[in-house]
Amino acid sequence: GRLMTAEVEGGFPRLEYALNAAMVLAHVAVSRDDRVGAMVFADRVQGFVPATRGRGALERVTGVLSAAEGRLVEPDVEGAFRHLAARGRKRSLLVLFTDVVDPEVSAAVLAHAARAAGRHLALVVTLRDRPLERAARDASAGMTVGPTTGSIPSAAIASASAASIPSTRSASISPA
Repeated sequence: GRLMTAEVEGGFPRLEYALNAAMVLAHVAVSRDDRVGAMVFADRVQGFVPATRGRGALERVTGVLSAAEGRLVEPDVEGAFRHLAARGRKRSLLVLFTDVVDPEVSAAVLAHAARAAGRHLALVVTLRDRPLERAARDASAGMTVGPTTGSIPSAAIASASAASIPSTRSASISPA
């Protein structure tokens, strides 16, 4: 989706970090003789490789991930999970790399991941956003922070997230 096109500290799009992490996981899976597959989606499924074993599987996953492009669109989380459910029958570890700061998209991701957890082990991975963390800390400066958790109040995170969305809409997209 659109938030994955934003650049993070270091000047790389968030999508590049997610793709790199997915490639590392795929490589480890193949080296352990596990099955590996991949799906890339935004407003539609952009690429899908069913889970298989071996070096050929890694090559197919690399192809799909290499072709991934950031798009300034809202992600179709429901469509992606529907696509996966129709094609991913065997119990699997599902790793979803996302950047969910929008409450509606966050709720959809978590709801679909929870449903998928009936058959699969679902892991949702978000990318650290240091500027958002700083904005949330600044917004929470006068708020009470939990004494044992040190957590940032959700209102501050929502406020910082909302403030950061307009800048991510105009983010540049680097070629893959």
